[in-house]
Amino acid sequence: MSNEKSLPVVQDNNQLSMFLREVEKVMNPLVSETLNFVNKELKLGFEKISVDIARDAYWVEGGYALKLTKLNEIAVAAGIQITCGRNPEKNYDENGRITNVKHYVQWTYRNIDGSTKRGEISGEYNYTEDIQKFTAKEDKVKNGKVILKKGDVNLNAVNQRRAKAGQLAESNAIYRAINKALPKLRGTYTEAELKKPFLVPCVIEDTTEMLAKYPELEKEYIRAKLGIAGLLYADPQQVEKVKDEFRTVESGKLKVESKTEDKPQVKPETKNVEDAKVIGAKPKVESADDKLFPPGMVDKNERAKFYAEQFKDSPQEERTKVINDLIAKKRFERKNKATSIDTYAVAKQIEFIEMLWKLP
Repeated sequence: MSNEKSLPVVQDNNQLSMFLREVEKVMNPLVSETLNFVNKELKLGFEKISVDIARDAYWVEGGYALKLTKLNEIAVAAGIQITCGRNPEKNYDENGRITNVKHYVQWTYRNIDGSTKRGEISGEYNYTEDIQKFTAKEDKVKNGKVILKKGDVNLNAVNQRRAKAGQLAESNAIYRAINKALPKLRGTYTEAELKKPFLVPCVIEDTTEMLAKYPELEKEYIRAKLGIAGLLYADPQQVEKVKDEFRTVESGKLKVESKTEDKPQVKPETKNVEDAKVIGAKPKVESADDKLFPPGMVDKNERAKFYAEQFKDSPQEERTKVINDLIAKKRFERKNKATSIDTYAVAKQIEFIEMLWKLP
């Protein structure tokens, strides 16, 4: 992500329209032609985001779509905050294969008028829709040979997307969230369009305007810059005393000395009090398992379910290895050793992982 110094900061629609006319042929502007410039303390800046097609995009029906990493980069540049929403919803067929994923994200975005837009939105992967999308409407020919007959399904494309169902749903949710804040962002682009960088708008606070409008904030602002904001409301005499003091480091300890004349110190009456001791308190040691789970999840059954469900969309080889490792670790004796693990439905394998994990 590069912050171009040559990119302007605009404060009204005239400046905005003039700038957009200059760059519309060399960039992909993600800003509307007119905005509600009513807050003088807020101005519109820009950031240029370039795209490497091989690294940052992938081909879909209709053009190139931006990968999740590039969408996140655009979101950060625009000041869009995106966080995970409620837990994803997943559906499986009778064989334990994914058929539908719905991923939720929450988003917030500050407008140029000072208001904040926010909401929750979902992105979805749907296997049935993919089947329809990748069914050939006519014979597909390559090098004089029919590689896909009319009415046949491109199973290679369908299965590739199915293997990344969760990622596709998340990417779709993030794209839709960004699109709520930046309606100019499209789902697909041509190769020629992606050779031009994106022009991403971002709201900037003009400190000079703020201090001019609220002069009483100037002292606070300067104190914050100097790192002495904590003295803002101090007693005037206390402030003068602090100014008159200086600190030196002596024998590894911080010592406060005063240039003013020392005054005799009255030593308060003290009693011999035996040092307090904490009995039986032991520091909590974080186990290796604790790092696998969200903070606050301590129930063993919840942990087992959470751990097992992570492997629903994993390749079969990975699931088989996890099960075999748990069998060895827990010293579990399988009754049907002759039956291969991968012959069971995925849902059964997940239940087996959950059961194994709960064993002592």
